[in-house]
Amino acid sequence: MVRLTRRLLPARLASQVMTRQQQVRGLSRVAPPSDGKQVAVIGGGLTGLTTAYLLAKQLPESAYITLFESSDRLGGWIRTDEVRVNVNGTRGVVPFERGPRTLSSLRGNTWRYDDLVLYELMLDLGLKPSYPKDLPRYLYYPDHLVKMPPDASVFDCLTESLFRECIWGALGTAASWVTGRHRGRLPAHDLSVADWLRLITSDSAVGNNLVSAMIHGIYGGDIERLSARSVLDRMYYNLHLRPAESGQRHVPVHELAFMNHMVKDAMVCAEANKPKGSLVHFGAQGMEALPRALEGALAGQRNVNILRRASVMDIKPATNIGRIGEENKLQVHFRHASTPGEEVAQIFDHVVSTTSSDALVSMTGDALSTLSGIESVSIMTVNLWYPTPNMKPPGFGYLIPRSVPLEQNPERALGVFFDSDVISERRPDEPPGTKLFVLMGGHHYRGREEPPPSEDEAVGQAKALLERHLGIPRDTPCLAMARLAGDCIPQHNVGHVALLKAADRQITSAFGGRLTVANGSYGRIGAMGALRNAHGAAYTVISDHRYSGLDDFIRNPTIVDVPLERIPCRQPQAKA
Repeated sequence: MVRLTRRLLPARLASQVMTRQQQVRGLSRVAPPSDGKQVAVIGGGLTGLTTAYLLAKQLPESAYITLFESSDRLGGWIRTDEVRVNVNGTRGVVPFERGPRTLSSLRGNTWRYDDLVLYELMLDLGLKPSYPKDLPRYLYYPDHLVKMPPDASVFDCLTESLFRECIWGALGTAASWVTGRHRGRLPAHDLSVADWLRLITSDSAVGNNLVSAMIHGIYGGDIERLSARSVLDRMYYNLHLRPAESGQRHVPVHELAFMNHMVKDAMVCAEANKPKGSLVHFGAQGMEALPRALEGALAGQRNVNILRRASVMDIKPATNIGRIGEENKLQVHFRHASTPGEEVAQIFDHVVSTTSSDALVSMTGDALSTLSGIESVSIMTVNLWYPTPNMKPPGFGYLIPRSVPLEQNPERALGVFFDSDVISERRPDEPPGTKLFVLMGGHHYRGREEPPPSEDEAVGQAKALLERHLGIPRDTPCLAMARLAGDCIPQHNVGHVALLKAADRQITSAFGGRLTVANGSYGRIGAMGALRNAHGAAYTVISDHRYSGLDDFIRNPTIVDVPLERIPCRQPQAKA
């Protein structure tokens, strides 16, 4: 079921009195006139699918959208595999999340409003979200699991070396806050996360023991290389801003404009204010329910063409082809698997690239050479299922900070998620058991002479890790499978903003405002970030702006103080 309105905001506002069911209708099914806007969306992951969906929803019916995907499936890194298991006589079908398993609800976050895009899509597509209650989270340090606040007791905080070693850093942070010595000005230079934390806390333990673990779980990255300004975002700016007045919140102006736009849909606002924990997922349907629903909404629409196994080879201005009226357009060259030796050229009014920066560089040659400076890391993922329930403590899982000695983490793991707790809903044919997800590698794989482990080696490493950390003997019968997600997480290293400024100039100069980029290589990462990146790209095309897509990431945000009552999607909640 698709709830749809064709125009951007005015038509939707005019229909506020209608019920949700009355607002639902299909995408355009008429053949596109030849004079309609032609838009290419490159990349069929979550960002590309969402961009194409929003364009099909909000552009006039004369528009035509072509989605290019080089592989034979859509959804990108989001993938839910249903696997038949038979372990020690226990049979059934177990769903495994091979990539992202949840989205952040951004509950109470008045700095970002990416979640509003998710709620719009859920309502449009008839998806039913699951809002699990928050469960304990752990860090592994130095040789055992440590429960984190708010679940950690006062006794834990006083006795665990993880916390005791951070006391001086906590006092340094408190002193910075009380004296305000860092307020009212930003550091003169872009600092790494580690350097910035040393500046604020006057110590290294907070970064090494706590923040490095958080960064491992989000970026798989190294706090000595990642940019504090680009990665820490709200935490970074709030330490340098003067405190907001009572009852007010710091909000970036561009986020305020986006929020005011989105909350005019009362049902989106209501969904945002539902009591919830910190995570959102789709229960037994799996995370792939979202890209599948988007694919289903687009499939069969006569003004949307989805080209799988279509590799884009080149994007360039259509200035030299000699056709009148196409001087300000872009030409896309691609090859389709059905005709591998043939290269096809097609003209578009606007191109949205949702691929990684490396992929875009290969499509544009020297025109966007600056983007080659953006690094990514690879993550080895291992899914394991044991037919015995509760083989680990209750909770979401644990992360591993950089300060854990190598003898406790020779596998170079980043963390372990307790999937059977994170997604507690089971399908009728799914037997009870313990489901775990091990992350390894990231920045740990950088600079090593030996390559990442093979899939079989990774499974063995994961079992050894679980034996050491959780006491699960490595020979315990289970089903396990591994996958290397190559270059899957972009690294916003020191100098990232300066790099994006140069890239913005290159994109605008080389493509005349007809190319827009939307990918975690530049700004927001993760599944929720992908949705917001897509919304920004779609809005650029719909409004006919000549933006590169980097506008929100190349300058310090203008920040205003907003009374909480003027943030209708962040009203106080009852407990979930």
